[in-house]
Amino acid sequence: MTNKITETSWHTMQIDEVIGNVVTNVNTGLNLTEVEDRLRKYGHNQLEEKEGVSPIMLFLYPPLEGDRGRVIRKSVLFHF
Repeated sequence: MTNKITETSWHTMQIDEVIGNVVTNVNTGLNLTEVEDRLRKYGHNQLEEKEGVSPIMLFLYPPLEGDRGRVIRKSVLFHF
């Protein structure tokens, strides 16, 4: 089952289209009941934090070409 809210390409729509799809009043926003309902249904508007390589480490140890470069870079990064 797909979820219309999460599966929609909002960034490709015109403003009027988005407003029509989210079913809200642009002047007053959502009422408290609607906020609570949407929080239960969709959760908080948060991105999952994923572990990654810091920009400083990418600057100090830029990616090398090919698979061998990836292995070398990973081994260097994990030693810090």
